[in-house]
Amino acid sequence: MSPVLLLALLGSAPCGPVAPAEPDRALAAVYFEVGEAALATEDWEAAATAFARALAHDPSLSRAAALREQACLSLGEHSFSHVEALMDAKRWRPALEVLAGLTHAAPGSRALLEGVCHVELGDDEAAAEALRRALKDPAHEADARVLLSLLALRRGSARAAEEQLRTLESGGHALGSPLSALLRQASRGGAFTARASIFAGVDSNPALAPGMGQAQGLMGFTTLLQLTPLGAVGPYARVAAGGREYPGLAELRTFTGVGTLGLQLGRGGDRVAVDYSLDGVLFGPAPYAVTHGPRLEGSLQLGPVLVFAEWMLRFENFLPADAAVFSGVRHDAALGASAALPRGFSVEAAWSLTRDDARAQELALLEHGPRLTVAWAGGRTRAMAGAGLDWRSYDAFDADLGVQREDVRVHPSVRVEVDLAEWVSLFVAGDASFVSSNVEAVRSVRIAASGGAQLWVGMW
Repeated sequence: MSPVLLLALLGSAPCGPVAPAEPDRALAAVYFEVGEAALATEDWEAAATAFARALAHDPSLSRAAALREQACLSLGEHSFSHVEALMDAKRWRPALEVLAGLTHAAPGSRALLEGVCHVELGDDEAAAEALRRALKDPAHEADARVLLSLLALRRGSARAAEEQLRTLESGGHALGSPLSALLRQASRGGAFTARASIFAGVDSNPALAPGMGQAQGLMGFTTLLQLTPLGAVGPYARVAAGGREYPGLAELRTFTGVGTLGLQLGRGGDRVAVDYSLDGVLFGPAPYAVTHGPRLEGSLQLGPVLVFAEWMLRFENFLPADAAVFSGVRHDAALGASAALPRGFSVEAAWSLTRDDARAQELALLEHGPRLTVAWAGGRTRAMAGAGLDWRSYDAFDADLGVQREDVRVHPSVRVEVDLAEWVSLFVAGDASFVSSNVEAVRSVRIAASGGAQLWVGMW
């Protein structure tokens, strides 16, 4: 290559817009030959620059345009390989530093990768700015809009997330199952959300009588109001209520209410949350129990596995005189992990531990055991099947029972939900409890099945 041509190449932007130059087909032909030689040696930058100069002097060289596009594609892939390696290692800042130097790379690809890095670093403003630049490249518009919708959800702006996905859908992009689920999440989310459900079914042994008991019909409701004024990261408040009634057993009618104030730090899998709750229970026609206390939970993403832990402290006060002996302090803890599997499946395993220091020593207990849940989501349908095993041992000899009580309980459950619309879904659920004990009077079998509907409302 001649020094004159080399200087010309070094002073050119290989993949940017081609600035017209003085028409010169002979010089364009020379540049074209240089480009072919560079292409043969996989010197992508020199090849792209040479073809760009050839086109500047002779725009009719369609072959030069095609080869330049090929060289630019290869140049981008080569340049981004190091960035992608850094991103795979979660080294977001070094990846951004490398991207800053790739001035010759395709602007849309560069902006998209910058956006991903800023998203992972929690720099939402910089991420949004980079992703808006990536929107201008048709090849990356879909990915950019999805990431912008996730950013909006993270900030608590469900409406902005929904707008991005609606724009994507109206532009002719088919939303697959994950994005359809994300759209439903956006339409149901917001800084203020409300959820309500009603259900009805049958319970084989609501009183947990010895043996199989007597089946009863059941009906009930649940409600939840949640406020997250600053989005996923920041303070939150929740109010929940629920009720369950057995028409044939009025004395087993229950109503519960819970108020919670908390704070979450961190996003995605790497987060921690602390809150304080006040719970009340009505059993039959009268107040039954009041409990309150803090809860601490967090999770950490380790590659494909999410590790989580939770601890909850409850100060329990049972109000009826004959139940006051159950009052005391209760600790609940769990440690587990979950992972996504192919074809929409996920699995979660955990070990739970409960310590209940009841006022009466013979009622104080230690309970622990494993939990396993397998879930599946596809399209508008979600399904879950799980089971738990508990070993329960009491602290002291119970004079009334004539034994120091030991129980084992197995409790499987299943649930299937189908979204009828973005705001409404139907569900069927089933659960069971099989209790074995050294006290015959508490051995029981209970199987329940129910079905109902849920309604979501999201605002802001």
